[in-house]
Amino acid sequence: MIGDDVRFGDDLQHILTADPELLEGDRALAAEELGIRKHAFRHQTDLILPWFRLFRLHFQGLSNLRTEGRQVEPELHVSHQLWVHLLSYAVGSARLSFESAISGYYAQSYTMTRSVFEAFLIWKFTERFPDHAKRWFIGESGEPPNPWRTPKIIDKLHGGDDPLVEAVIGTYHRIKSMAHPSENVLQQSVTFDEGVFQIGPNYIPDQSTSTLYEGARAFSFVLRLLDVLGTQPSEWKATLDEVGDDLSRAQLRHGERIREFGSRSNRGDEWIVQRREEDDVQ
Repeated sequence: MIGDDVRFGDDLQHILTADPELLEGDRALAAEELGIRKHAFRHQTDLILPWFRLFRLHFQGLSNLRTEGRQVEPELHVSHQLWVHLLSYAVGSARLSFESAISGYYAQSYTMTRSVFEAFLIWKFTERFPDHAKRWFIGESGEPPNPWRTPKIIDKLHGGDDPLVEAVIGTYHRIKSMAHPSENVLQQSVTFDEGVFQIGPNYIPDQSTSTLYEGARAFSFVLRLLDVLGTQPSEWKATLDEVGDDLSRAQLRHGERIREFGSRSNRGDEWIVQRREEDDVQ
């Protein structure tokens, strides 16, 4: 158990005095994840680069908000407070989705992507029904928060006139099925050798493509909401649209490559070896 006297900066001392077996286990896992990342960065470049463009757009969008000094209408003050919290939460979840995707933890990446979509849906719900934003905060009399759960929020949002919300709802239901130990994601633990199971990450081309694409798509949807907090420049919006187009084209290209190599969810290692041999010949 970590003592109450531990401060930031003390972690170096804990590392220096840690049990060697702990450090060895951490190094082994880090090395395994590094190998997965090398495959991801080699074969998924056109899906990874949009992520870094989205992170840059996020920082630029926040800078635009700080410089504009937009006044908030009193009746929307609580909603705006909630949206700032949701933005922070969604960006953190998007970052973890990306890290999990490139490290070979696909079910975990889907889980974080689901969180990003849920933040988007709560935002749109309280945008349409601002009186409900206070449900996410402690009441004036000290009563605990009483937020609506995502299924109820979807019921309220479904059938509206916002095509972006409808697209997110459709994707959310699909992502939700991948964000727990379902038959679709358990295959990530199967290696090239039938019946041999791997504890930890694995590189599977189709799931790597899917998690990177869906996570970046969710992140881009949340970034569009920055325009609600403060109007973004036209070039910022155009760049965000461009990143979305790049993502769609990359996803289609990877789908064609996976079909070409005949990759299945439990044959990722074979795909890696085959691809590496062809690259080395060229």
